[in-house]
Amino acid sequence: MRCNLFIAAMVLGLRAAAQFSVEPGTTLLVDPGTSLRLESSGAFAIPTGSTVINNGEVELGSSTDLQEAAGAAISGTGVERTTRDLGAVTQADIGGLGAKLTTAANLGLTQITRGHLPFTDYSGSTSIARWVEVDPANNTGLNAGLEFRYDLNELNAVPESDQVVHIRHQPDVWWALPSAVNVADRWVVTSGLDSLGLFSTFAGQLPNAVAEAPGNDLRFAVDDAGDAWLYVPGRMPVRQIELFSAGGGLIASQRVNWHGGWCAVPLRTSIAGVHILRVNGERNFKWARP
Repeated sequence: MRCNLFIAAMVLGLRAAAQFSVEPGTTLLVDPGTSLRLESSGAFAIPTGSTVINNGEVELGSSTDLQEAAGAAISGTGVERTTRDLGAVTQADIGGLGAKLTTAANLGLTQITRGHLPFTDYSGSTSIARWVEVDPANNTGLNAGLEFRYDLNELNAVPESDQVVHIRHQPDVWWALPSAVNVADRWVVTSGLDSLGLFSTFAGQLPNAVAEAPGNDLRFAVDDAGDAWLYVPGRMPVRQIELFSAGGGLIASQRVNWHGGWCAVPLRTSIAGVHILRVNGERNFKWARP
């Protein structure tokens, strides 16, 4: 089912104009399986005191942009999207969907999609309740910058100042990106992106790169090349490592004699998916292989 702006204006409390808005005190609900298409040129404003719950699709035309007041961001299980033909852009928040882009490259026909359900990665970490996917026709060599917008109502227990932008690599594997949080304006900023994809923010950097570990416990990490490392404290020697499939099948095992520091895990598999690294027959670590 589809409805256009003018039908919605009659039945959902929208005020149609060059800048159209949801009336304060009004709730606009997009039901599952339905699509609301906004084609009018100008801003679609969601002011303080109004509510938009999107459980279907909201499609923005080529010259329609969202303007969401703080605390009034769209929520729900659905998505908002727009498709634009883009050249080089400088801090362009396409469609007002909260992915402000900068690149000297010609992006071409680009679809931007935003949703509100949090993701959980293989380590059990959960993102905020917002994600944005940027899918340009030209998606390599971009050297792009991204400012990822969020609303305080979407933090999902993630400390605001701890947010780090991540890009989705596999269904439950995310790569961390160097990030800075602008708390005053509610943006998380990253740059130097060769390509674009699906972005969200998590609390701190997810375990996809070797990082400093506590001095008194084992720690497992994977670097950007996909190589696995185990931090071994001096008081806790490692004698055996085993690699299992997610279903419990043994893939490989090896006797080792590790006493301290970061040690490269020599076990390998060509099978993609989530595996289990077992240490000394008792400690298990999830290992996602792309």
